[in-house]
Formats: sequence, structure tokens, C-alpha cells
Amino acid sequence: MRKLAVPALFLGLLVLPGCLTTRETFTVHAGGSIDVEARAEGQVGDLSTGFMIPMDAGWAPATTETTRWIAEVGRDVGSPELKDRIESSEWLTDLKKRDAGIPLAVTRTFPSANALPRQNAPEGTLYRSAHLLRSATFTKTQRGGKTLITFERVVHRRDGLIERFWGEFRDVGNEVQQKFDGGADLTTAELRKLAESLKRAAVRSNRWYVQEALGALYTQGGANLSLTQRGHVVGKVESAIQSLLDDEVMARAARLMEQHARNKRAGRDTNETGEWFAAKEKELRSTLRKALADSLARTDLPETSRNGVLHRLEWLIASTDHTDDLLDETFEFVVNMPGTIVSGNFHETRDDGSVVWVFKGRELLDGDLVVHVVSVIE
Repeated sequence: MRKLAVPALFLGLLVLPGCLTTRETFTVHAGGSIDVEARAEGQVGDLSTGFMIPMDAGWAPATTETTRWIAEVGRDVGSPELKDRIESSEWLTDLKKRDAGIPLAVTRTFPSANALPRQNAPEGTLYRSAHLLRSATFTKTQRGGKTLITFERVVHRRDGLIERFWGEFRDVGNEVQQKFDGGADLTTAELRKLAESLKRAAVRSNRWYVQEALGALYTQGGANLSLTQRGHVVGKVESAIQSLLDDEVMARAARLMEQHARNKRAGRDTNETGEWFAAKEKELRSTLRKALADSLARTDLPETSRNGVLHRLEWLIASTDHTDDLLDETFEFVVNMPGTIVSGNFHETRDDGSVVWVFKGRELLDGDLVVHVVSVIE
């Protein structure tokens, strides 16, 4: 997960990725019931965002760390309020300072595959539908006197459209990273190139947010804007973003990225640069929201339609932030089946008869992560 609030916008490849691994273990029974263990291992900051495991009532803690987590901050692994509760916990604050990883795990038995929750984010979570979606199926058929059991788990793909706006910056970032890895500093021209590519990516991605948010006028019905009016709204927001990210700001951003890499290479603290980027992202998001709201207020759209656009903007931000968090995670699946496993798309087998899959989160941009396995009961 993102170590700072900004890597998707600014630090990109220059920030070390998080090290969160999630594992779902399924024990499938011939009658269709399924025992599930959901586990996540990582640092406190990684475990406290994105609802990477379920924590609502009905799930039993399976590690001492999980029991203590629930006692100190509640059944919460993703709400906005969790940050403050973590800061009030001496145990979790100490773990954060030491960058120590812990395992959180919960277990539960479900009567059928259809009963498995499709989302880890609990009911009532703001922008819940922006979070990762899952599904599962179980089928049982008879063939030639044998029983065939098929189990499938799917983690559904994420929309990575906004990633395309960062392609140029990633290419420049790769060139820069190679220099950093070789121990060299950037030239003035290279710093300028880094700053320019960063600004173009930020402006284009924020323009995309506005254009997609305006789509709510059509999908939710009831109001419309002409193409000229839409162009004015997009132009006003883009102008505000351009003004915020002026040459001085972008030059400083490039220098701080170089400083961040230099400090990381020397084993020095990188919090100072991270704090600047976190503050700048907050300012950028605030500018985006205010500029869009102000631009919409100058149109003849009714308030309900304007609010619909602003709600859509918040959903898009939540969705893209969550996708960014997922891209460097590792997803593991372990399945135990009744009878003898005869086929599937698993990556490896274990001596205990279970089968295993390992995926990287970036694969979610290409399509669903599909776990498929078939067993036979004689």
C-alpha cells in the first residue's frame, strides 16, 4: 500500500512500495459449506486502509494480534476514524515507529459459496462500492458414479484508466531511478524534465476526474450541460490546477524527489519530503473539489444535479486511491477440497493436498484474478 498519501500523484516509482500480503484459505466441504480464514500481514499503516480483510461481527479473531487490535481500535481496518484510534494506542503507535509487521487473521464458516461476502468493507461504509469486489461459486455434479466438486473464487478487475495519464512520468521515473541506483544526481535539464512530466500527468488525471464526474449528469438523469458548458467547467478546473502547480512548485517537487531518493540511498529519514508531498496532495484535492463546485454553481444546473456530480467525484477519488493501494500488494489463495483434486489453474500444490495461487495486485488492471479448482469424490 501507499507509504505516503501521494505516491500515485507525485512520488511514483521513487517510493518504496508497501509489503502487504493477503491470504484467503478456503476449506470446501462436499455438502457446500466453506470454512474461511482471511489473513493480512504487514505494517500498521498498510493494515489500516482499504479493508483488506473482513472484520465485522461473525468473524472470529485467529491470532493474538487480531484479538488485541479489536480490543484497542475495534473491528476496523479501513475507516477514516481509524487513524485517530491508532494514534491513541501505545501498542500500535510503537509498532508504527518500528515499522514492525503483524498478522491479522479472522475465521468464519459459511453455509454456501453464495453466502461469502462480496466486499470486505462493512455496510454503511462511505463509497463502499468503490472497494474491491469478490465473488465465489460452488457446483456439485454426478458423472459415471463419481461426484465432481468445482470451486471458484474471483477477485474482480480494477479500472486502471487513470494509469494511462502517468505513463510518461513512469518512463521518466524509470530513467531517473536508474541514475539514482547508480549513485548519480540529476542534471538541471533532467530535473526540469521530471517536473514537466509530473505536471502534465497531474493535470491530465485531474481533468479526467472532472470529465468522468460530469458523466453523472447523464447516468443519473434529470439534467444536462451543453458541450460548450462542459468545456467551460473543465477549463475552469484545469486552470485552477495549473495555477496551483506552477513552475516554482513543480521545480521544488522535482528537487524533493531527488532528495528523497538521496536520503533513502544513504539510509536517512525521508519523512520530511513525504510530509511536503502529503500536504501538496491535500491542497491539490481541495483545489479540485472547490474549483469544480464553484464552476458548477455558475451553471443553471439544479442543486441536486450539482451534488450528484460532486458525489461522483468523491467516488472516483476513493476508487482510484483504493486501486493504487492494491497494485503493489500480493494476493494468495489456498484451497482445500473434498476428495482428490484433479484439475484447476493453481500455481502450486502442497504436501497436505491443498493448492495455492499467488497474484500481484497489478494483475487486477488486466482482468479478474480467478481461482478455479475441481476435485472428485469416488
